[in-house]
Amino acid sequence: MAVRGSKELVADVEKSDIVREVEAFNSQWPESHLMGLLFKGYDGISADTFLELYDFALDGDTSNLLESSDWFDDAICACALVVSVFHAFDEISGYVGGHNAIDVVHDAALGRVMIDFARLGESADVGMSGLSLRQMSILCRMKEASVRNALSKDEQAPKGFKEGKQVFFEPLEAHQWMLQRRGYRPTELPVEERIQSYTGMNLWAGAYRGVSRHPSHCRDLVVRPQRAVGI
Repeated sequence: MAVRGSKELVADVEKSDIVREVEAFNSQWPESHLMGLLFKGYDGISADTFLELYDFALDGDTSNLLESSDWFDDAICACALVVSVFHAFDEISGYVGGHNAIDVVHDAALGRVMIDFARLGESADVGMSGLSLRQMSILCRMKEASVRNALSKDEQAPKGFKEGKQVFFEPLEAHQWMLQRRGYRPTELPVEERIQSYTGMNLWAGAYRGVSRHPSHCRDLVVRPQRAVGI
């Protein structure tokens, strides 16, 4: 099955879409050869980190996050890294690396963190002004046009605010509205004694703009086996 487009994935991204994108990249001979020159013992991009992030972003599974304060930041860094790698090969070999599913999961993860922190009375510094319409759509498993239409017909809907061409919403207000959507799975927040483990996790806004605080470590999360050398 072909790699699916971004608009199609917003409403129903699946783990198989992530695996398909990674496998499509790994199957390209020029890319594999060049990556082998860049990474000692390179045996392909691994989908594992992105699949873990999917569990959190779409299903609200906090198990990985509560086990390590660095897990979320590492996973977001991994997203930024793989997108950078795919873009690099767009330039080098003309291969258009599909990373739409990874982008969708990345967006959903940031959106969920903003909502959850707001529910706990905290603010999540992820380099965004609020929850975007796209993030609401992904988390509700709906098309953007459907969310926009539902918002316009609901007098109780949250009021968005514009920054440039994008519309954002206050996370807590958006969450209350999203609870009425069948596809939205709110996070089951940690019990009180573990809340600090959640809100105390490392959030590094620079990483969400594509700048990793530990580039070699984030490469290890994506590249098999874990013996990466500099790009």
